[in-house]
Amino acid sequence: MFLQDLVNSLGSPFLLQSESGRVSVERRLQLLGVTTYIVDISSSSTAHEMFEKFRVAMQMPYQEIPNWDALDEALADLSWLRLNSINIVIVGAPAFSRRDQRSFQALMTLLNSVGEEWARLVTDGEWWDRNAVPFHVYVEREASERLPFSIPALLG
Repeated sequence: MFLQDLVNSLGSPFLLQSESGRVSVERRLQLLGVTTYIVDISSSSTAHEMFEKFRVAMQMPYQEIPNWDALDEALADLSWLRLNSINIVIVGAPAFSRRDQRSFQALMTLLNSVGEEWARLVTDGEWWDRNAVPFHVYVEREASERLPFSIPALLG
């Protein structure tokens, strides 16, 4: 899938891998005028350290993200960002997955689930009602690096 088509898409895939090369996916998103959040998990050794990277990068108004449920709730909310689309670039995924493959796989599963949530219109007649919002995560890696399982590749 091409980046310019994906940015405003409500459908899957919500997770894509991108080779960091001449022009990073972050720079390509900037050129499209899209707000992007960079989460560098390369130095994370544990899930808790990775949660903290998300908290800081996504400007979460919480003192900490203590567990998977809290990260899921925070990513499903993001009301403080007021965005038309949510684009997250994860840097250092291969390094983190080598240290904690189980947590990396849990993170990818969680992010895919959050993408599905954001793709749905919410009309409960409550203050949290919202339009469907495109949500995409780009897992950046070097050409020589491999991820422990298959994630669709971003083209062009």
